[in-house]
Amino acid sequence: MNWDVVSAIAEVFAAVAVVVTLIYLASQIRQANIQAQGEAHSNWLTTWNETIKGWIADRETVQILQRGFADFSSLQNVEQAIFAQQLAALINHWHLAADLSDRGLLGEQIYRGATELVLSVCATPGGRFFIESNYAAFPRGSELLELVQSEAGSLPPFNILSPWWSIDTDEPRD
Repeated sequence: MNWDVVSAIAEVFAAVAVVVTLIYLASQIRQANIQAQGEAHSNWLTTWNETIKGWIADRETVQILQRGFADFSSLQNVEQAIFAQQLAALINHWHLAADLSDRGLLGEQIYRGATELVLSVCATPGGRFFIESNYAAFPRGSELLELVQSEAGSLPPFNILSPWWSIDTDEPRD
């Protein structure tokens, strides 16, 4: 057998091995991306739920949020700090959702749901005051403020959308 033929056969086997390796690596990368998406999704939802749980940690926090949504200025200083911290945590999670969505790690439906919730919170009088006063403190604050201003009126405020977040009255709810 001629050494040129042996060399050519070896090159064909090497080329096939390279192609098989590239297909395998592409498959592994795809699998790793799917796993990363799942983990990002799961971790984001877990921390999102913890943020929302913070809103109902106790009756006092709920009442502060109810009054803050209606009128931020009606809150005492310590209550304003609690209200601001709760909204900041929600907005920070929205920023995380936006970043994960931009990188393809969080589904569009989850991102849209988070955006609609944040926009409805920012549509309340207290939420709007908070974001207009503090948007510069957030990495995507200008983007959020633009969304709030462009969506004004298209989404009902959170305390109207979810009436249990309105200030309690003695009247029974429908």
